[in-house]
Amino acid sequence: SIYISTYVILVAGVLSSQVGYAEKESCVINGAILIIISLMISKVSHASFIKDFMNKKLMTENSAYLENARKMLEEAVQKRTEELMKANEQLLYEMNARHEMKIQMYKAELEYQEKKKQLDEAVEYDRLRSEFFANISHELRTPLNMIFSIIQMFDLYINKGWEKDNKDKVNQYITTMRQNCYRLIRLINNLIDITKIDAGYFKLNLSENDIVKIVEDITSSVSQYAEANGLGISFETEIVEKFIACDPDMIERIILNLLSNAIKFTGPGGHIAVRLFEKNGNMAVSVKDSGIGIPQDKQESIFGRFIQVDKSFARSKKGSGIGLSLVKALVEMHEGRIEVISEPEKGSEFIVEFPDKAIDGACDNMVLINKFDDKTETIRVEFSDIYKCG
Repeated sequence: SIYISTYVILVAGVLSSQVGYAEKESCVINGAILIIISLMISKVSHASFIKDFMNKKLMTENSAYLENARKMLEEAVQKRTEELMKANEQLLYEMNARHEMKIQMYKAELEYQEKKKQLDEAVEYDRLRSEFFANISHELRTPLNMIFSIIQMFDLYINKGWEKDNKDKVNQYITTMRQNCYRLIRLINNLIDITKIDAGYFKLNLSENDIVKIVEDITSSVSQYAEANGLGISFETEIVEKFIACDPDMIERIILNLLSNAIKFTGPGGHIAVRLFEKNGNMAVSVKDSGIGIPQDKQESIFGRFIQVDKSFARSKKGSGIGLSLVKALVEMHEGRIEVISEPEKGSEFIVEFPDKAIDGACDNMVLINKFDDKTETIRVEFSDIYKCG
């Protein structure tokens, strides 16, 4: 209606003007065309406006829907997340519970294995101790029976007046009795000393001594007993003189015990070599024999308490089975170490290492003690299982 009103006003204005008819006609036609074009443009714009309006309205509605859907999705995601978190917490709790249960089971298994190990060790220790005391009883009873038998024989000789006519036999009986007394003394000394060591009452009397002279003198002192058993014995050293802090009496017992074993388990015609040398900054003493050797599976256990390679009462060589245990204890009290290298039927080598150290606070003019003088009685005690004392 606006466009028609405008066109009427335009026509009226043209008709009232003073221009010619042709110009009026042209103006009227041009106006009509202009009005028509404007009307068309208006229609198109209106349609576009309506379309845009509808699109915006639709977009607004869609946006509201999408926003609502988004909120609903967020709420659903949040709810699901909370549910998953709770489920995860429950799962973690169950996993922790299972893990804790496994740990407890593992601890229980370890405790069981440890207690089983302790029980097995206690049973084994008790078995070894029973064997040990059975063997000790045998070792004690044998010389006592021998001494008692000789006393009975002496009673018979005295009552019959035969002692003067049988001096050789009497002297032989006295020798046998003396040897068995030595055997008892050795066994009792070892038992007392090993008990003191276990109780922590055994103390070393340390002084500075020439380890070379101690070992050489001991070797020389037992050479006659080795030779009496058909064995050769030698001593060699890389060092002429070496003073170290040690207990000479205990060094003597260590070396005598090793030599006693070497003589005991080496047959006639064999050889024993004693060697002194430096090793790893320590003074080392090697006692090597060509005897029966020690099986590989027994070498780690020979230094253990109550351990014997041959446990039978009928074994050919006598002994309580605590000698090497005592040796190891005495060596360790000197802060040393002992090892064995052996092969059956090819002999054994025991290597003892003593620290090369002096007594704290020692001075140049201190008195150096060498207690190794006449050790005949000591040697007879240590060798009482392998030779007859004369």
